[in-house]
Formats: sequence, structure tokens, C-alpha cells
Amino acid sequence: MHRIRIQLDSLVEVLRFVLSPNGQDLLELLTRASTDPETFLSLTAAQQFSPAALRFRAGLSRQLHNYLASAYTLHAQAKEVMQSRDRASDADELRDEWNRRAGQFDKDPPMAFVMGLRAYVQHYGQLPVGHRLHVNVAESSGESELTITVSELDAPVRWNSAARAFINSTEMVDIRPLFAEHLDRTAALYRWLIEQIIVDSNSMLDEYNELIAERATFQFGVDLETARTLVEPPVTRIRRESEEAVSNSGEDDV
Repeated sequence: MHRIRIQLDSLVEVLRFVLSPNGQDLLELLTRASTDPETFLSLTAAQQFSPAALRFRAGLSRQLHNYLASAYTLHAQAKEVMQSRDRASDADELRDEWNRRAGQFDKDPPMAFVMGLRAYVQHYGQLPVGHRLHVNVAESSGESELTITVSELDAPVRWNSAARAFINSTEMVDIRPLFAEHLDRTAALYRWLIEQIIVDSNSMLDEYNELIAERATFQFGVDLETARTLVEPPVTRIRRESEEAVSNSGEDDV
């Protein structure tokens, strides 16, 4: 039971305090390149080596690395949680449903491409980032997006088949909508997993709660009913903290 509590805490903390803030920081930076005239004009070919452009690209590399690393951490922790479940029986509905949902996510070409970028950023440095700028002089409006030039991803990264399919299907991809979709879908996937672990563990949490109450009878020298009123039941605390963290992740961070 203690292991389940640690696993829940770890998943919630990475989702709420690592992945979501890193994702928001990245999207805010990318939005600046699309909406702030001073920023996107500094990224044009004529200004690409200006101090402002170099600072922006350095910040983009840092935020990409942070986000991709946090997404990988969440993925690795969830994998460990599923592998640590009791395998004495072949029947595990939660594990089977997780494998189905995670498999769909991993096999989706754009999502697989984003996860494959982690190895590229980690081992080969900067991505081939371009800048798409369209100005409508007549309407005094414009459109600006940072892009990844997919055809220039020539480092020997081991892309899986889904990521390779995405690479073969396009020359260039806008970064902001791609990562916004990845953040939304990743957060939804792991919120679901956290909620299901809580539901799946209810009976064990109740048993664990009763053990804590029994221990309190010795600590405080009271009867069992009184002991139950002296401590917040761990089952209540786990459910409350996890559900609050998941709710806050969805409302505030994602």
C-alpha cells in the first residue's frame, strides 16, 4: 500500500509540477513568436543572427529540452507503475486498458514524432527550426509561426514506425499547434491513469486506513472508534490530495 501511495504522489507531482509548467512555458514562448511583432520580426532571415534572435532561439532550445524530458519522465514512471502491478493473474483490466490507450497514443504519427524529438534534442542539439511569416500589407495583418523543417532531421535517430510515417508525410510542421496538442493529450492520458489507480486501489486503501487506526490505538491509548477520529484516514488523504492535484492540473496548468 505504501508503494501505491508513492506511485500516486510521483505521477501527480510530475504531471502538475513538471510537465504542465514546462508545457505552458514552451507554448508561451511559441505564442510570443506568433503574436509579438518585435519578436517575430527579429526572427526573419535578415535578423536571424541578431542578439534578440539568438537569445530567443537559446530559450526555445531550453524549453523544448525541458518539456520533452518531462514528458519522457512521466511516460517512464507510468510504465514502471504498470510493470509493478501484481502479475500473479493474467487478468488486470486496468493494465490492459492502459496498454490500449497508451498504445493508441504512441502509434499516432504526430505524437510519436514529438516523443522521438527527445532523442534528437538530447543527443544532437538544436532542431532545424525555421520561421514562416506571411504579411498582408493591404489588411495590415500577418501570420507568424515557428516550424520544424522535418526534411532536415538527418541525425541517426531511431524513429519508430509511427514517427517515421509522420516524417515521410511532410516537409515542415508548425511547432506551436503540434506541441499544444501533445500537451493536451498527454495530460488527459495521465489524468485518466491517476484517477483509475485511485479507483482500482480503493479496497486496499480502506484496509490500509484501518491498519493506521489500529496502530493509533496503541499510540494514544484509546479504543478503535476514537482512534479513527484522531487521524485523517490515509484513504481520505490520498483521494483528496490526488483528486485536487488532478483537478488543479486540468484547470490551472493545462
